[in-house]
Amino acid sequence: MKLSTDKLNVIQSVFQMRVVTVRLRAMNPSFLAFLPRLRTLIWGGAALTFLTLVMVMRLTGQGDWTAFDYVVAALLLAAVCAGLELAMRLSTTWTYRLAAIMSVGGGFLMVWANLAVGIIGNEENPQNLIFYGVLLIGLAGALYTRFDPQGLKWTLRTMAAAQLAVFLIALSLGWALLPVFTVFYFSLWLIAGELFSKSATASS
Repeated sequence: MKLSTDKLNVIQSVFQMRVVTVRLRAMNPSFLAFLPRLRTLIWGGAALTFLTLVMVMRLTGQGDWTAFDYVVAALLLAAVCAGLELAMRLSTTWTYRLAAIMSVGGGFLMVWANLAVGIIGNEENPQNLIFYGVLLIGLAGALYTRFDPQGLKWTLRTMAAAQLAVFLIALSLGWALLPVFTVFYFSLWLIAGELFSKSATASS
C-alpha cells in the first residue's frame, strides 16, 4: 500500500511540474509582448488588402463588384485574421502556427478562387460546390478536436484524401481535369498535417 502511495505521489509531482512548464511557456513575456504587434500586423494587413482591392476596383472599373461582393470579401479576410490570431494564441510552437497559416491560407485561396472565377468552368457552376466539402471537413475536424494538434493532423490527412476524391469524381464525371490544382492542395494539406504532428510531439 505504501508503494502505491509513493508511486501516486511521484505521478502527481510529475503532472504538476508539467502543468507549470506549460503555463510558463504560454505566459512567455517575450511572446506576450509580441502578440499585440502580431495582431496589429494581421488585421492591419487585411484592412490594407481590402482597401487596396476597393481602390483598384473603383479606379479601373474591373470586376463590376456589388456591395454584397465587398461584404463577402471583408468577411473572408476577417475569417482569415480570426483563424490566424486563434492559432497564435493556442500554441507557442512555430510548427503549429505554420501549419495553421498553411491551412487557413489554403482555404482562403480556394474559396476566393471559387467565388471569383470558379475552379470548374465559371463561378456560377454548381459543380464548384464540391470543393467546399473539403473545407467543411477541416472546419468540422478542427472544432471536434478543439484544435488539438494530434487531432488536426488526422483532420488534414482526411482533407488530403477528400481532395483526391474530388479529383477522381470530377475526372470520372467529365467535369474537368485538375492535376495541378489537386497536387497543390493534396500536398498542402499533407504538409500542414505533418507540421501539426511535429507540434504535438514537441509539446508532449
